[in-house]
Amino acid sequence: MSLKNGDLAISIFDLDLSDSKKEQLKKAKEISDRNNITIISSNPCFEVWYLDHFGYTSKPFNNNIEMIASLRKHIPDYQKNQCNFDKLYPLTDEAIRNCEKLDEHHRKIGSEDIFEFNNPRTDMYKIVKLIKE
Repeated sequence: MSLKNGDLAISIFDLDLSDSKKEQLKKAKEISDRNNITIISSNPCFEVWYLDHFGYTSKPFNNNIEMIASLRKHIPDYQKNQCNFDKLYPLTDEAIRNCEKLDEHHRKIGSEDIFEFNNPRTDMYKIVKLIKE
């Protein structure tokens, strides 16, 4: 793959609360750094980004099922791989603020050194902010 000036390549990972993913993410970062690819990770899963549209929480989740159950309080018929754009888009700025607040929470409690594995967390807002600019 060859990126041209202005192109952005992104690789998205769910970390699934898995210690085995730490080594995989480390290898992915080495590859991405050599190839100018941005890594986006979410822990435990991508749905952290969706949940942040509805409010702030730093409550850790035990698994993906628990995360999705929390999301279904706001989107009762939520299913993976369905389009929820109409429900989420109007709340995008709120989600960005909540993600930034969550990042700050993790910094304050001193867990920045393993930032990707904090629970819950997501980098999705960083890409959305770039797109919005």
